Amino acid sequence: MGRLATEVASLLTGKDKTIFSKHLDTGDFVVVVNAAKIKVTGNKPAQKIYYRHSGYAAGFRTPTLQDMLSTRPEFVIQHAVQGMLPRNRLGMP
Repeated sequence: MGRLATEVASLLTGKDKTIFSKHLDTGDFVVVVNAAKIKVTGNKPAQKIYYRHSGYAAGFRTPTLQDMLSTRPEFVIQHAVQGMLPRNRLGMP
């Protein structure tokens, strides 16, 4: 999963192009197919937790990676890639 996210983040920022510049958006659009078939090693499917809160009382949810891959596999890839992008206008979705 991490190697895929690294490649996608590199393509999105345009680091593979000769016209790359840090302050310009020179990246391409990327479409990931078969996101549900990613592989993770060790105990990560059971131990990696995604935290979210709905804003209501008792609205705190902690699904594991295994749960997220079965329900929303595209979110897992998107979350990993978004963590590798810069925290400015160029990294916004």
